[in-house]
Amino acid sequence: MVSKKPRRPKGRHTRSSPATAGSRTKTLFRQGLALHDQNKLPEAERLYRRVLELDPRHLDARNNLGNVRRDLGDTTGAIACYQDVIAIDPNYALAHFNLGNVRRSEGKLEDAATCFRRTIEIRPTFAAACNNLGVCLQDLGRLEDAVPWLYRAVAADPRYTLAHLNLGNALRDRGKLDDAAACYRRAIEIDPRYMDARCNLGSLLRTQGRLEDSLACYTAARKISPNYALIHFGIAETLRRQGKLEAALTVFDRAIELDPDNADIHNNKGNALRLLERIDEAQACYRKAMEIDLNHPDARLNYAIEQPFTPDDPNFTRLQAQFEHPATDTDKRIKLIFALARGYDVGGHYKDAMTYFARGNTLMAEQFDFDRHAYRAMIRKVRDLFPERRRLAHADGNPGRQTPVFLLGLSRSGKTLAESLLKQEPRVFGGGERHFFVDTLHDMRQERGIEEAFPECVPRFDDVMIAELGDRYMAAIGKLSDAPFLLNTIPGHYLHLGLVFQALPTARVIYCRREPLDQCLRIYFKLYARENIHAYTFENIVAHHDGYHALMG
Repeated sequence: MVSKKPRRPKGRHTRSSPATAGSRTKTLFRQGLALHDQNKLPEAERLYRRVLELDPRHLDARNNLGNVRRDLGDTTGAIACYQDVIAIDPNYALAHFNLGNVRRSEGKLEDAATCFRRTIEIRPTFAAACNNLGVCLQDLGRLEDAVPWLYRAVAADPRYTLAHLNLGNALRDRGKLDDAAACYRRAIEIDPRYMDARCNLGSLLRTQGRLEDSLACYTAARKISPNYALIHFGIAETLRRQGKLEAALTVFDRAIELDPDNADIHNNKGNALRLLERIDEAQACYRKAMEIDLNHPDARLNYAIEQPFTPDDPNFTRLQAQFEHPATDTDKRIKLIFALARGYDVGGHYKDAMTYFARGNTLMAEQFDFDRHAYRAMIRKVRDLFPERRRLAHADGNPGRQTPVFLLGLSRSGKTLAESLLKQEPRVFGGGERHFFVDTLHDMRQERGIEEAFPECVPRFDDVMIAELGDRYMAAIGKLSDAPFLLNTIPGHYLHLGLVFQALPTARVIYCRREPLDQCLRIYFKLYARENIHAYTFENIVAHHDGYHALMG
């Protein structure tokens, strides 16, 4: 998502001051303006100073001199110029506005907000000041206060695209996604080449789960601006959400080619690599992001997930500061808790580590409802349906048929290591986590009007249908490779294993196990994606562990 930013228009007057006397002063000031517009800053500064020698109360020249000093990196000199203008004329709006921009660039957001408020008191329809005040309040985490000012900015200037963008960002952050999308679309309507608005709309559609619409939005933008890095970044992120990780990596690489110093792109490419279990490459991406931006919060956190910072590392202190910052949202706060917990653990501070692990797991458990009783009941149903591993006679191990292999095991059981070793065998195709079996089961239910879900639907499947299930699975996964052994690592296949053995008589299962106490503790110490909703209390972890092994035997 494109970051919100304030508007900093020229912020300078283009007319001679009413107090200016003499054609010589007017001429010098106009020449200074012309040089300023050409970005010839030292030359413009020389002429503004000459004007001030002739007329020390020439407020426009002093204000513009402040802008030159600001653009040359001299914030102290710029502030002095603006303050001198205000001392002479407290109602000179542009000096307050420009001072607010400098204060914001220094991170002094409350001071900046005060400057923008004063600007608006003097010029109530100053759209840029309303926008910048709204952005300051957003940065301060005061979204409720920010939104009215951003609405006021677009009311003052309905074609002010940046204000529409920032209003959309604020509404998005308040969860008003449809209203935010309308703001982005309005900005695009005003300026079809406004790529920031197109990228933010694509990102919002992705957030809403409308992945195809998101891709369509980015694709339309790419036709207009094929070399805009953030468009490729957005496409890669959407492909990553679709699970098309290899395709996403190709597009990430294109985005990096176009914008090699964008830390966000390197960080998110690392996320895709981590999903592919290419951890060393992912860590390299996170390190690159931190090289570009030492304070990049996500890269540092993502790096710490795999390789924790110990409490004596400055990065650990930065993580802690980020955790304690009031503007840090809940999701990121949880990730930070687990990163800090692992850092304490690696550093030997075990009591502190357990305190943080407990806090993180408590917050995660509050977001999910894992019903242990319902889970146990489901396990009993599955066991009753498949009291023994009955194999159908329709496929008898034809030597020309590829062999499906299912690699199963609870999290932290060594399954990833086993997969990496198997994939080194040339006859094995590592298919990763493929949902073909469950998806085919769902499709067949829909085709036959079977409303019951798994496992209740199983009695409705006769031998012919089960054979078809197996054939369709093999047709789907067989398209990926002609290798003799086709490996699938979906964790949830343990629930369907009885049906797998019936539908795929030649199937082979590799089952990874670990010492139970060690396994359960390692699950508790890991922050998972949302599908592992059992992982955040010891009671739920044990219930899931026992149910899993009850089926696997």
